[in-house]
Amino acid sequence: MAETDPNESLRESAAGPQRITIDGQTTEEHDLGQQVEAVKFQQSTKARRRAPFGVAFAKLRPHGATE
Repeated sequence: MAETDPNESLRESAAGPQRITIDGQTTEEHDLGQQVEAVKFQQSTKARRRAPFGVAFAKLRPHGATE
C-alpha cells in the first residue's frame, strides 16, 4: 500500500461530502475532527520511533595509561 500525504487526504475529505447515497447504498466518512486527531496521533507515534539524538557520554582513556 502506497503511503499518502495525510494533509492531502484531509483536503480531499474536507472537499467531499461526509455522507453519500447512490442506488440505495449509503457510505459515510469519519468526522473531520476525528480524522485530524488520527493524523496527529500517527505523527506523534512516528516521531517517538525515530532514533534519539540526545547527548552521548563516553569514558575516554589516554593511550599508554596503565592502571
